[in-house]
Formats: sequence, C-alpha cells, structure tokens
Amino acid sequence: MKAIYSTMLLAVLLAACMPTTSPIPQATEAVQLLTPISPEGTIFFDGCTYMVSYPPELPPVDASGILFQSPKEEAASAFIIARRRADDEQGLSLEALATRIRAQYASQPSTPNFKPVTVIDYLGNALDGLQADLVGGEGQHIRLMVVVRPETLLGDLLPDDVIYKLVAQAPEATWPEWAPLFEVMFQTFHPQDCGGV
Repeated sequence: MKAIYSTMLLAVLLAACMPTTSPIPQATEAVQLLTPISPEGTIFFDGCTYMVSYPPELPPVDASGILFQSPKEEAASAFIIARRRADDEQGLSLEALATRIRAQYASQPSTPNFKPVTVIDYLGNALDGLQADLVGGEGQHIRLMVVVRPETLLGDLLPDDVIYKLVAQAPEATWPEWAPLFEVMFQTFHPQDCGGV
C-alpha cells in the first residue's frame, strides 16, 4: 500500500514539475479599409463595386453610378463598368485585354498607346491598370482605363476576376476644358467588393 501511495505522490510531483505550455496568442491582423479623400469641391460616390469622387459638373444620371454626364453638354460623360471576364477573355494578359476593349471605342485601328497606372482598391491593395487616350467616332476624345481585380464579388458569393473599365469622353474641341474634371474621377477611383447576397 505504501508503494502505491509513493508512486502516486511521485506522479503528482512529476506532473507539478513538468513545464506548462500556454496557448500562443494568434496575431489577428485587422483589415484596414481605405479612407478615400475627396478633393475639395467634389462629391463622393460609394457604389456597390467601386468608390469614386466626381465633380458637380458631371453628376450621376441615376443611383447606379454607372453614367456620369454633363447636364450642359450631353457629349461630355464618363461611365464605369465592372464585370467578370468573359469566357473568351480567360487567360488574357492585362495588355491583351485592354487592347481588345480599346478596339470597341477607337474609330480607327492603331497601335495602342497605353501607359501603366496604379489603382488602389478599398483594402489598400495596389492594382495594375492601363490607360490610353484615343479618338472615337464623331470627333470624340476618349480616355480609357482598364483594371483587373482578382477574387472580387459582384453582389454574389462567386469571387472571380473582375474587369473595371472607366471611360471618359468629350468632343475634341472641348476636351481641354473637361480633361481636368475627368482626371478627378480617374485619380479617385477605388474598386471594391460588392458583398454577397
């Protein structure tokens, strides 16, 4: 009996002397959402798929925020489209994709004159984009920007590559007047997830 008590006491003492491990606290990184800054004299628009600031001269036509149009000059407008890659666009590089989109707006085929741009999404991530100026039909000057954001929601639970297309246009004769107003939109454009349903 004495041997059993001794063994039990030894086991208790050994257990008490064993080093204890406490759970290692997991570092949880808080997501820091982008806080957009609207330039003075502009209006902030927070849509489902993007945020942008626009000048009062180019108000949105409706609540969707797809088309921003001048009330005084209908030919001056900007629109923003967010859509998934089409089946025939899968695997295309940003440049190939932008070249294909550019062909929809250019009045004549020509060598693309894209310049690289960086767009910041709502999470603060830098996204590569391409931007070009081109001549459209009926003497329109067009500025096109194309950005692809991977793993993005468009109002559903299906994350996928989303193509963002920002197009600004005005008559060539009045382009110098409208260009600085359009530039506000290009500089403050921030893609974001649309959430899930």
